[in-house]
Amino acid sequence: MEKIIRVLDIDLDFFLEFRHRPSREKDRNNNCLKPWKPRDVEKFLEGSCGLSKTYKPRGKTFTHHHEVYEFCKNLREEDSSIFFDIDHVDAHADLGCMDHTMVSIFNDEKLIFGGDWIELEDERKYNLNPGNYLIFFILQGWLRRLNYINYSDMLEGDLNHYVLHKKDSQLFVGSYWYDPQNQNYDWEKIVEMRVSSRDGRMTPFNLSDYRCFNNCRSYDYIFLTQSPDYTPSASDELMEVITSYFEST
Repeated sequence: MEKIIRVLDIDLDFFLEFRHRPSREKDRNNNCLKPWKPRDVEKFLEGSCGLSKTYKPRGKTFTHHHEVYEFCKNLREEDSSIFFDIDHVDAHADLGCMDHTMVSIFNDEKLIFGGDWIELEDERKYNLNPGNYLIFFILQGWLRRLNYINYSDMLEGDLNHYVLHKKDSQLFVGSYWYDPQNQNYDWEKIVEMRVSSRDGRMTPFNLSDYRCFNNCRSYDYIFLTQSPDYTPSASDELMEVITSYFEST
């Protein structure tokens, strides 16, 4: 029997003022985006996410977001009946669209059509990183639902058309036609395939404006990622605010 673990997966870069999607800054002091006020973070966590300082789920902090994948991988190694239902609160989708990881993976028939799960060599080959780790969840067949929560104007900013099933907003692994002459993808010729091809399931995928997000179910885990490449030093004080809502494991 499957054990569904509900996860609130938070990237600190979500809690920055809305100007544009946070970009990389080698020096965090050069990142001029202003963080939310602590009371506004608490209002979102309690009012939208349904959290309470009285009842605290388990939680863990990470430096870079792909470390969430490694942690969940360890959970799966301990109990293969575990699957994940993730609310992803982030300024980025982390589905490998911006670095074209998905395009490269779609060309690998071993991953798409093969019967084997992704191995460590595949993670290295496709450079598992903070910007693409969720596609590895999908290809592994670990994900039962994904809800991407962001500002409404940013929700599709780093999602290419091949991520979305236009009719029912379900994630799919697909192939495509590529014209090397003009280097354009012909999205009309996308061939739909199921995610993951190994178990024949589709993965329900929701896009939620954070102002409309209203969670009414309890979480089993809360993950908080600092993402220092995208967040200013000034935002670190919010980590203490967020960690007060979970028991660190």
